[in-house]
Amino acid sequence: MELDLVRIPMPSLPGDRRGMFVANAVSLDGLEAARPEHRQAWLDLLGPIRGHWDLDRPFRVWKENGRWRTEGVSTCGLVAEGIWRRMSVDLPELYEPYEVGSAIERAKRYAKQVGAWRTQGRPRPGDYLIVGTKLKTHARTVVDWRDGGETLISVDGGVPGENGLQSIRLRPTSWKKLGSFIISGGRVVMGWIDVESLRFSNNEISVPRSASLVM
Repeated sequence: MELDLVRIPMPSLPGDRRGMFVANAVSLDGLEAARPEHRQAWLDLLGPIRGHWDLDRPFRVWKENGRWRTEGVSTCGLVAEGIWRRMSVDLPELYEPYEVGSAIERAKRYAKQVGAWRTQGRPRPGDYLIVGTKLKTHARTVVDWRDGGETLISVDGGVPGENGLQSIRLRPTSWKKLGSFIISGGRVVMGWIDVESLRFSNNEISVPRSASLVM
């Protein structure tokens, strides 16, 4: 699987930029780490790392002798930030070798620095949503709303796929208010990153060729 990407000028209108975040996200649906023909697309999306991406083992976390250990790699935050890299988001760590376990926290930290972190209202298409806490933390890229706002449609990395390895899926999840909390897909919504408020390091972006034809 090769993703047919082209470079285009950064759209000047915020709504058009959102559309390019969404187009990039949707283009990743169905990517499977278990399939050799998908491997290069994975490596391009995940970006630089010292060593290699551990995509050939299912991701798991366990405690041994009082210490947390991991095997494989969880890609939910990495997938969301791979989309950011295509969109030339000005977060320097995106373009440097990855430090394992830092993806979601670095995005949240950066969002707060640039005034893009949100906890009120609801995310819009293109936004980077964070749900859950600690070992249950998960990142999604919002692409749509359905059922009168009760169902969120997102593109999620970190989904167990073929042979238990990482995959990327377009998924529906519920969105419900429970007291003072919002619950999405069984996890507490922690907040989201408004992509209209991000900063960009380049006046060009990478997008699927089909998306470039509508600009």
